[in-house]
Amino acid sequence: MTDLNVWLAAYRDERSVEGWLDPKAFDFVLAMDAALGSDMPGGVLEIGVHHGRFFIALNAMVSDGSTSVALDVFDAQHLNIDQSGRGSHSRFQENLKLFDRHGGENVRALEADSTTITPEEVLACAGGRRFKVISIDGGHTAEHTISDLQLSKAVLAQEGFIVVDDILNRHWLGVIDGVTQYLRTRPSLWPLAIGHNKLVMCRMSAWARHRDSFANLCDIRKSSRLCGYEILVV
Repeated sequence: MTDLNVWLAAYRDERSVEGWLDPKAFDFVLAMDAALGSDMPGGVLEIGVHHGRFFIALNAMVSDGSTSVALDVFDAQHLNIDQSGRGSHSRFQENLKLFDRHGGENVRALEADSTTITPEEVLACAGGRRFKVISIDGGHTAEHTISDLQLSKAVLAQEGFIVVDDILNRHWLGVIDGVTQYLRTRPSLWPLAIGHNKLVMCRMSAWARHRDSFANLCDIRKSSRLCGYEILVV
């Protein structure tokens, strides 16, 4: 299989897959893959897929055929109460066939409102295996963000990462509102790095190890604080 660095270098310039994504966000994909080890088993999960721009990049990290899950309201747009993107299931499936590293063969699409689905239902889609990376890019209200963080924590692998999109986007302030409310409950999920319009989080038991990895792998500008937590700024 093509090396992930080589594959991402080509995909980074692909403009046929629609989505609002800073190209530098792919640097986080490489950093997470290096921190976890390219042979770590497990699939990825994205909540809020749109047409798959970031999901396809994340799914390229899967090396063992594990199932990845794409969770979105897709064509049930009456559930998209804040109008944060308009995903298309048919467009997503087409993009998987054309651009996904695995041709979409390991992907299951789940059309649902993420606030109404249980961790057990999500895990069942992945054959019971927890996810090594989870991207949160669904509803952008504070309530959606908190709910998606809680769901993600319940299905995340012990060493895994959670990536929250639009963390400092002035058009979607519900995201930072939800994240800060969640962090003030002092959860065992800690913020690790921020940059490229995304926040990377991990379990507190893996935080120190992942911090060292990111410090070596990413272009760190400074160390800051978020709700009392140290966080790397890219």
